[in-house]
Amino acid sequence: VHQKLTLHQTIQILILLLASIEHCHRSGAVHRDINSTNVMINRNCLEMASPTTQDVRLLDFEQSTRFRSPMSDTEYIFTGFHYSDLEHEECRNIGHLIEFTLWHFNPLPSSLKDFIRRANNKMFFTGPFRSALEMRHALEKAAANI
Repeated sequence: VHQKLTLHQTIQILILLLASIEHCHRSGAVHRDINSTNVMINRNCLEMASPTTQDVRLLDFEQSTRFRSPMSDTEYIFTGFHYSDLEHEECRNIGHLIEFTLWHFNPLPSSLKDFIRRANNKMFFTGPFRSALEMRHALEKAAANI
């Protein structure tokens, strides 16, 4: 049985999804097929006050690619301007998924509309979000005003 999610639940799930993608990127892998059919949500997380990354799973790594050796957290943060084109492309795909997921909430708060505009910058590989980490922080900031 499918249950309709609230805006708050949806944002929490998207933040956890971005954390999972961030982990993949930090490990040197790009999923390359992020869409709604490749995300599994634990039914119990809908009843929890604070779901965890264990409650949101990214599936189907068949098209994934390793683009560099894994980096430490410190190296990842301080070399953020060296993200690969694959990471940029993946951020664009995530932006489309987020827009598709949030579009039906009406009215959508302006902070989230601004976030979606930034996430869906149509300039190939040069959008404002260079990483899932940056995108997650921006979504958390946009959601804080709701």
